[in-house]
Amino acid sequence: MSSRPGTAPNPGGGGSAEWTRRDLLGHKQPVSCVAWSASGKRLASGDEEGVVKIWHIDEPLPKDGRAERSQQDLQHASKDKEVIVALAFNPRREELLAVVGSSTTKIYDLRSRSASVVLTAATPQACAAAWDSHDQLLIAQVRNGVTHLDAKRKRVHKAHTLRDGDEIVCIALSEIGGKKEQQLLVGTKYGVEVWSWPGYEHLTTLAGGHACHHGRLSGVTALAVSSKDRFLASGGYDASVCIWDLPTATPLAAVYTPDDAVRAISFSSDHNLLAYSSQSAEGQQGSVDVVGVQSGKLLQRIPLAHHSEDVAFNPRWPRLLACAGDTITTKDSKNRSVVESHVTLVLLGK
Repeated sequence: MSSRPGTAPNPGGGGSAEWTRRDLLGHKQPVSCVAWSASGKRLASGDEEGVVKIWHIDEPLPKDGRAERSQQDLQHASKDKEVIVALAFNPRREELLAVVGSSTTKIYDLRSRSASVVLTAATPQACAAAWDSHDQLLIAQVRNGVTHLDAKRKRVHKAHTLRDGDEIVCIALSEIGGKKEQQLLVGTKYGVEVWSWPGYEHLTTLAGGHACHHGRLSGVTALAVSSKDRFLASGGYDASVCIWDLPTATPLAAVYTPDDAVRAISFSSDHNLLAYSSQSAEGQQGSVDVVGVQSGKLLQRIPLAHHSEDVAFNPRWPRLLACAGDTITTKDSKNRSVVESHVTLVLLGK
């Protein structure tokens, strides 16, 4: 583990906004996704070689400077290594972790160090995952399919096709419609589609496309729902982020990044901040930006050596943010270049 302070310009005022960075080392391949447990004390990270690491985070920044080590390591695929595309802790039973590879999904029980497998399903072209409040896991597949895994009954249901022609990129669940009939939010190349769950009834399309304050039609690359289902954020291929009042489906703000397509977005647990990552249009460098939810105003920018594939605010500490995908190039004992992949934790200043 390494910790170092940093500063980022605050466009809204004088001086600078401080943040502290902490790196969790151990992955040998680029980190592709991260996820927090509901308590905020466990962090899961997955990489491009199918390795998942579970970290126990007791405090945002250890005062003694101790090295951080993962408490559990999972090898998702024993034969063919596959990229981990999504991770999701069960919100009610955080010992259950869904690990979604590019072709296989497994639900692990983390109570033992060896982490037993509760349920396995073939999910070709999987791209996203979301738990509802009743131990039901939804896996989105690019070719417009949603596979339903019942962790309680250990049953895999047949994939459901939402609508011909849609290409799913991301999903999120909301309890706006009530716990019995929730809303399934689906990001596609046409915009944000809203479906009922578990009924799979199409309810509406938000603004007919992604961009909420201009007429251009843009596909959606990322979705996030805030705590208590107050806000929805959608990121697009056009390097924009739209923030919505979710109960009324009213657009609140639009943010335009200086870089390329938005890769991931996350709300802070107090739903005051929104973080999103994007890749530089000129190369591999990227950044994580933090904006105010109500205003869309840029508050902080975290520069990274490599674009972050995923970002996730901690549910317990509203200003602790996990970023996936950053790398550091070092030299080994024979002076050969070695790329170290890690998870980056950022503690934002007040």
